[in-house]
Amino acid sequence: RAVLLLLALAVAPASASDYEVDVDGIAADGYDFGDPAGPHTKQAIAYDSMGQTELSLRAFLAAARFNQGSESKANLAVCLMRMQKYFDAYDTMKAGFKLVRSDREREHLEENWAALMQSMEAMKVEIPSRDPHDQIYAGVGDYTIRAFAPGALPESDAGESDDRGGAGVVPGEGTPAKKKRRKKKKSTEGARPATHSPWPYREKLAHQRSVVLGEPMPRVSVEEMDGDDPQFEPYRQRLVPFILTGGLEGWKALEEWPDTWQTYLPSLFPNSVTDFYPYNMLSNNRHSPYLTRLPRAVRELLIEPGPRQQAYGSKFKYDGSEPLPGRYMHLQLTGADWARLERYGDIKEPEDRHWHLSSDHWMEACLGYPDSDLADEYHIKTHWKIILAGARGAGMFNHSDSLLTASWHAHLMGEKWWYVCGYLLDGSQQCYEDYLVPGETLYYGKHWYHETQNIVTPTMTITDTVAHADNFESIADQLHATCARNKHTFDFSANLCDALQTCYEYWHEVYEGKPLPEGKWAHWRSVAGEAQVAKREKTEPHHNNYDGRNYITE
Repeated sequence: RAVLLLLALAVAPASASDYEVDVDGIAADGYDFGDPAGPHTKQAIAYDSMGQTELSLRAFLAAARFNQGSESKANLAVCLMRMQKYFDAYDTMKAGFKLVRSDREREHLEENWAALMQSMEAMKVEIPSRDPHDQIYAGVGDYTIRAFAPGALPESDAGESDDRGGAGVVPGEGTPAKKKRRKKKKSTEGARPATHSPWPYREKLAHQRSVVLGEPMPRVSVEEMDGDDPQFEPYRQRLVPFILTGGLEGWKALEEWPDTWQTYLPSLFPNSVTDFYPYNMLSNNRHSPYLTRLPRAVRELLIEPGPRQQAYGSKFKYDGSEPLPGRYMHLQLTGADWARLERYGDIKEPEDRHWHLSSDHWMEACLGYPDSDLADEYHIKTHWKIILAGARGAGMFNHSDSLLTASWHAHLMGEKWWYVCGYLLDGSQQCYEDYLVPGETLYYGKHWYHETQNIVTPTMTITDTVAHADNFESIADQLHATCARNKHTFDFSANLCDALQTCYEYWHEVYEGKPLPEGKWAHWRSVAGEAQVAKREKTEPHHNNYDGRNYITE
């Protein structure tokens, strides 16, 4: 944990200068800020104790340079906060949340974030947002990147004007933001980073990522999964991440969609609404989707971004500030949509599908899956099953799944880079990275952080979320807290929350082999307040972002 957390509110006055620091070089006392192996954090704290603020900042910057991670960002941000550089601290600490690789690191960042919020409030500094996970930035950018490698990390667009949209936002009419005049930036795709960049260069990626090299992910064949060799038991029990090979044979989605998806999917789901990301999901401040009808989203996906994109039929404005090209489309599938794919042979029926890719039995028992309003509500609001399609460079920022679920991603076309980090069964931390190709299926469990990037246009994956013996209790905790205390803003109906109570009972009986103990996951109505119950009672199962109450791009 950051030692400076205890000093968070002891605000030191800033000098008249803006602390333009020499990030390399040797201090008068002989300390080398350019030494990759130097004890920079320890030295920064020593300088701070002596009142040498500028030297302390230089040492914290060195620590962030050579030991990049969430904790070095947190230390640097606290130092900036104590110098009353609140917006620098705000954007730098938010950047740290993108580097979190474990729950311990996340808790550390959240504690420091709370201290920053308290300090900004006490000093009457405007707080752009109290949510460390949203994409609302102060606009100055990550201090580390500005200090060391201006322009060398193309994935960072903090500080640009924000013309993003959002659910129900009309294209070109994003949330209000102060506009800055800026010079047009040259494209950085394919360019190697500056020679002093501490990060490895990945030849295939359109947008380089600030992460260390990971180990190749284990690949396990269906024959090995179905055998009795004990070395594959952790994969059979879904305890560690791996890539399953041979599990998609006979799927029309794998064999036919590469040639037909542009017409087939819109004909199959003509009225479905997608989450469409015209500005990628890797950007610091452009994660919000535009609700877009599927036929339109498919056309948009294949339009090359640029000044003339509207001349080619795009409904989305190009403003010259798109630093991370890569359009992305997410089609949320209901239970009925999934069942239709099964009937048409696009994915195999549950009895014919490999057992690792079939896990809907519990929803049949307690949600009336697949043909019920409650099953559809659950799927749409939790994003349980999704078709993801994107152009080269499109990807997802680093995150872990909020419901503490597990997921498998069946790769149908193109190629996708995956970076997955978490803790192994022996407690050691592990980061994997690999490139998924058609016919392979990647699996990860709860608490595993992951980010992605598409290598070619188009790249497509279909994904399902999994509840099983190792994670059902965590999922039940999250769902129960959402129904009773609105932990996650899924806007569940009272009917769905009532039905989920029977799901908890089913899970416990199936995975523990005994009835649910009295008092465990007490009925949500007995825990929630009157206002919460009334709110859920007013919510209908069909109320969601895609029901027509928000603007939809056609």
